[in-house]
Amino acid sequence: LMDKIRHSYALVVPSITDFAPNFIIEGLSFNKPFILTKECGFVDKFKDFGVFVNPFDKDDIKNKILYLAEKENYDLQKSKIADFNFTHSWRRIADEFLEIYKKI
Repeated sequence: LMDKIRHSYALVVPSITDFAPNFIIEGLSFNKPFILTKECGFVDKFKDFGVFVNPFDKDDIKNKILYLAEKENYDLQKSKIADFNFTHSWRRIADEFLEIYKKI
């Protein structure tokens, strides 16, 4: 899988059921631009360099794919990703669960 990610142009994950797609984190390690659903748990963390879609809107998905297919936009997204450093420690994961617990 890692070899396929490494050689891909970009990653597209418009699913509504994958709350935390690790596939995207793996892609970031290869500086791959991505399109991800607005329905996932990474929107706040990745909002500054990701392309997000409404998974229920085919036109939105199509338009975002066309956006990323343009070299200028693709290069812009890659440059944003190059400055990104993601660490997700067990402490941070525990804090995230506590935040959710406090809301319910």
